[in-house]
Amino acid sequence: MNAVLDNFLSAWGYCLMIPSFILSIVGFGFLFSVRWGNPKNKNKTLKVGAILFGQVFLIWGIMGIGNAFMQNRVRKELKVFLNQPNLIIKINGEIIN
Repeated sequence: MNAVLDNFLSAWGYCLMIPSFILSIVGFGFLFSVRWGNPKNKNKTLKVGAILFGQVFLIWGIMGIGNAFMQNRVRKELKVFLNQPNLIIKINGEIIN
């Protein structure tokens, strides 16, 4: 189950976070145009810019919480795996205690 969640979070993380960052740069441009430019509809441009700029914090926060959740689950699974009584770990043919 952890592998499925990890693959999902990794794929969607990159598919959402990179475009989210690009959209926030575009939103920052809208905010600059309201400040120093002269758009026809100032309120609409301000709202669009604020939404595009603000969504980056929401997306990155959600993905950060999801990754922390996944790392916690994997850590617990690894502890259970390593506490097995008859566990033998070999690296390059050498047994590690």
